[in-house]
Amino acid sequence: MINLKKNGFTLVELLAVIVILALLLTIAVPSVIQISNRIKKNMYCSKIEDLESAAKLYGNDNIDYFDTHDQVEVSVKDLVENNLFKKEDNKCEYNDSKPCVKNPRDGSSMDNDKIVITKRDKKIVAEYDKEKKKVCND
Repeated sequence: MINLKKNGFTLVELLAVIVILALLLTIAVPSVIQISNRIKKNMYCSKIEDLESAAKLYGNDNIDYFDTHDQVEVSVKDLVENNLFKKEDNKCEYNDSKPCVKNPRDGSSMDNDKIVITKRDKKIVAEYDKEKKKVCND
């Protein structure tokens, strides 16, 4: 008597599972990438808001400067050096090439980005580079 006991999957069954998994991946991967990009954009916009708030503090600390000047331009580096914005990497120094504040979208340095501080109607207003900030308005 021949025993035809089945001990595994047939090739057709394995191929069917692989095709189903491939279809699920083609649906899921773009969604995950889109969610990741949206999170990075939101982190970037939030960081810009934090930098503008730090720049307002800088402007309030130097309010007398606005008696003789219409505006002042500060860099992210200035805010970090004045302890108004925290470095992301405590080991970074401004004499090496390692950025202290990174763009969450692409990992590039934000250290030299400029923020314009003005005094309008007795209030300090800080505006990050409009060209770089327009990403947040889309």
